[in-house]
Amino acid sequence: MSEHTVKLDIPLLLPQVKDARDQCVQRLQKRISEHRGFHKTHIKQQDGKAVLCLHYDPNLISLDKVRRIAEETGAEISRQYAHEILRVTGMDCADCAGSIEHILKHQTGVISV
Repeated sequence: MSEHTVKLDIPLLLPQVKDARDQCVQRLQKRISEHRGFHKTHIKQQDGKAVLCLHYDPNLISLDKVRRIAEETGAEISRQYAHEILRVTGMDCADCAGSIEHILKHQTGVISV
């Protein structure tokens, strides 16, 4: 079995994602790994930033196709899942923050708060 690896910057694939622990990074890994020719996907810290490592079989899939799949999958996830940061000021207790979190969590379309 032959294996090559390509490393891609996560912000290039998922521009709205600021943290490699974001669920969209996990979605990206899962969806890419479902394509034929990929052996493994994982996140690696390199020069202080997170990169997506894609291990693939060059006999089954070309480097160009690996990059295209990663870019298209990232674009699809970015269209499907929006990320919003809401700044709330004037709260003076943890219960207030908990109430807002509870309300937002139960809104249609909200996955995590």
